[in-house]
Amino acid sequence: MLEIARPSTITLVKGAPGAGKTTLVLKSLIDVEKSYFVSYNETIDSLLQKMERLGIKNNGHIELVRGLSGTGGALNKQTSEIISQMQKGAAVVIDSIDAMLEGVKSDFGMRTLLQVIYSSAKQHNASLILITEGSMALSERLSYISDIIINVELEIKEEKIIRYAEIEKDRDRMIAKQRYNFTFEQGASIFDGSIGAINDIAGYEPVRFPDEIKIGDNNEYLGRILFILDHRTPAIFSYYMRMLIVSHFINRGFQVLLYLRPDEDNMSVMKDIKKLTGLENPEIFVFKTSEEAENRKAIEQYESILSNKKTLHIYDALSNEALYMRDPVQYEDVVRVFTSAQSRQKATVIGFGYNWLKTLDVQKKYASIIYVTYVYDNDVFLRGIRPSTPAYHVKIDGEMKKLSMKFTRIT
Repeated sequence: MLEIARPSTITLVKGAPGAGKTTLVLKSLIDVEKSYFVSYNETIDSLLQKMERLGIKNNGHIELVRGLSGTGGALNKQTSEIISQMQKGAAVVIDSIDAMLEGVKSDFGMRTLLQVIYSSAKQHNASLILITEGSMALSERLSYISDIIINVELEIKEEKIIRYAEIEKDRDRMIAKQRYNFTFEQGASIFDGSIGAINDIAGYEPVRFPDEIKIGDNNEYLGRILFILDHRTPAIFSYYMRMLIVSHFINRGFQVLLYLRPDEDNMSVMKDIKKLTGLENPEIFVFKTSEEAENRKAIEQYESILSNKKTLHIYDALSNEALYMRDPVQYEDVVRVFTSAQSRQKATVIGFGYNWLKTLDVQKKYASIIYVTYVYDNDVFLRGIRPSTPAYHVKIDGEMKKLSMKFTRIT
């Protein structure tokens, strides 16, 4: 996640004050040959203390300078120095771009200055990292020109500070919208947000879906159900929700075929499912759509006992985003063929995907039931748009070693 100082790349690191943006950027510079850090928000001594805590020995590869505040000559001098460092091949960090642009009152002046810095980074194959905690208008403009966007946040839970980062955009790679928790206790340790990383879940409370939320019954065939997740919905929410639905159906006698996301692995997911179902050998086939040999083997096993079992397919649309980007026509043909086969088998299909995924344009065509989430003040809400249903506040609780999901109707 910290591989952000790439040549000819503009990276935007945004988030609330004190979330850890500066510290994470310093951590990303450890292996960079030459970097130039312009600090408006902190003193050089403060940055040196952070580097010492991170175990960064500065042998001259990181040059720390105080930003020149103001307009006119001071701003021009600072801009010229930044461009000259790019010409020398250094990775340049501006902390924060809000403070640098504070004195620029006109929209035209701000746009021009950003264009000059942006063009210089691209022209000289340099890396530019912008840190911001500013206005929505500035963030939108910076988001447009940025190749990578990392959002850094913190929350206080039971008097403990939890910091996390999410990659919102990366033009070079397919991203998984995964939440990475990190801590400053021993330097800066970063780990992903799987169940095993933050909780030791021993079991789960049976999921009780409201009557309007059609997720299947013992003998009911519902076709294709699609959950379209607001891009602000935490990745851990999507993971927990899939795992709870998987456990719910396995314990009701269904056989499940689970397609994993590119960033998930079979062993850790199976470990979580065993904990949640309480079964040593749950009746589930887990595989990635990119692993063709394993897919064929799993499907052969699956189809051999398909005729007399209730079946459920669960997938994440991110698994096929690469196929869609290569050939949208082929992707739609694959979805059409699978939909036809699953209909003949009377298999219920449940899909998940963030609303920025291109694959959802196709999946929506073939879904018989669609639910959407939206996020307000960090709370996740769910409602059906096909068919229309009331809105529900959805809370996923991982406390007390037991995972549960509760729906509260909004009236």
